[in-house]
Amino acid sequence: MTLSGTALEMTPIRLGELPRLLAVVRPLVEEITSDPDWMALLGRHGDAVLDLLAITTRRERAWINDLSLEDAVQLAAAVFEVNADFSWRTSSRRFRARPSDSRRRCAH
Repeated sequence: MTLSGTALEMTPIRLGELPRLLAVVRPLVEEITSDPDWMALLGRHGDAVLDLLAITTRRERAWINDLSLEDAVQLAAAVFEVNADFSWRTSSRRFRARPSDSRRRCAH
């Protein structure tokens, strides 16, 4: 995909990005649906949404800030499409679980 004259390679979230990503997503995780209302999310959680886009595209936040609204919405939709296998709500809850809970779930 190309936005603002820059070619972007959209790839799924990487393990090393999860700590920062989950911290950013926590405030808006209950509002993320399979078809998010980006304008509403930007209105309520603007900085978190912009940080989310910066993390998932591996671009500087200043680059994200300079996108047109149309490009930002297109980019957000692409981020969610590429990461469709990543359950935003479930993963956020899973990573908030107490360590003893995850040991019980992992022990087989």
